[in-house]
Amino acid sequence: MGYPETVDDFIDKWAERWRDLVDLLYETIRTDKPAGVPLKPGIIEENLYQGLRSWFIENEARFLPIWKNYYQSQDWTLDASEDIIQEINDGEKCSENPFIAFYMAENLDSLLRCISGSSERYPTEEQAWDIAMDLLRLDSLALSFVTNFTKEDTEG
Repeated sequence: MGYPETVDDFIDKWAERWRDLVDLLYETIRTDKPAGVPLKPGIIEENLYQGLRSWFIENEARFLPIWKNYYQSQDWTLDASEDIIQEINDGEKCSENPFIAFYMAENLDSLLRCISGSSERYPTEEQAWDIAMDLLRLDSLALSFVTNFTKEDTEG
């Protein structure tokens, strides 16, 4: 007989999958790959992306109220005015969930082209650095969310 998943368990799973997505994206946007290694993601990377994307989409209804409760309790607001979130369609959705910008694209190829701002090429080295910095900021936000959520939940 299975037990219902607790909120803490769900947040742990969310954090693990977010970390997997960030790792995949870092590896995919690297511009220092050895000669002969294609810049375009392969079937393995695409399958990983699709699995993670599906999980995030399927669990978004559970995640959003938890996230909203967390960020409304903080003394800051989300500002998507000058980064990748602003450049992606459905920017309003991104302001409610800043993480969606990295799993909203139908496939990894589309995400990379969106990041580059071109349907014909992948991110340049400068764009790759910019997106890496965006990922670092979001990763820091995710860490704060997971750490503070767990702390508040166990104290209350």
